[in-house]
Amino acid sequence: MLFSIKKVETPADKNQFIRLPWKIYSDFPAWVPPLVSERKKFLSPRTNPFYKESEVDLFLVVSGDQKPVGRIALIINHAHNKTYSERVGFFGMFETINDSQVSDLLLNKAEKWCQKNKLKKLLGPVNLSTNHECGLLIDGFDTPPVIGIPYNPQYYIDFMESWGLSKVKDLVSLRLDLIRIPDYLELGVARLRKRNHYSIRPIRMNKFSDELEKIWEIYNSSWRSNWGFVQISKEEFEYSANEMRSFINPEFCFIAEVKG
Repeated sequence: MLFSIKKVETPADKNQFIRLPWKIYSDFPAWVPPLVSERKKFLSPRTNPFYKESEVDLFLVVSGDQKPVGRIALIINHAHNKTYSERVGFFGMFETINDSQVSDLLLNKAEKWCQKNKLKKLLGPVNLSTNHECGLLIDGFDTPPVIGIPYNPQYYIDFMESWGLSKVKDLVSLRLDLIRIPDYLELGVARLRKRNHYSIRPIRMNKFSDELEKIWEIYNSSWRSNWGFVQISKEEFEYSANEMRSFINPEFCFIAEVKG
């Protein structure tokens, strides 16, 4: 079949780009669809502060009858390149039907795009930075994903490795059964609270902005030594948090304090 690749330039193109996963994952019961309204904001320079320090180009692969069959976002994250003193191009939002010809078109475009922009390395998948979704799922395809954890068909692994990509880092996500917390952990927590004056409380939704200020500082401090981490701006952090605000249940979101 004949395929071609084009840059996303019109609202119609952007809509096809956003809605393509519904076609890719129609037979994947574990897939959890995103909110279309959220994806539109996330991929808009007018609403997502990430674009203030980054350049993002979107591309679609279409079939001969102009139906979308693949997509990719190509990213220059200037904050990352400044932090690590390197010239890296990122790719993300990667989706393709089960056809290596489509995958090769997307990754070939990424390579040429990097060369055009004088970038020395290609890393991905990253949607759109390591402060958002990143990584390629290689195990656990029957498990529904959670917020921030990627999900993809298993055939992506072969497509990317066959093209020439190789693993740079392991990203591990774990599930914890909170119903079966061992007694020794509960006893340990009780001792720590008493000895070190620790306290744990739910997030205060009526003081959400004040809480975000604290969480933003903790986030940047605690993640600063993690592989590939780039400090997130306060504006971008607030944007991401406000997008999730309607989903936050204070009973599941806690803040630990010392002498709080």
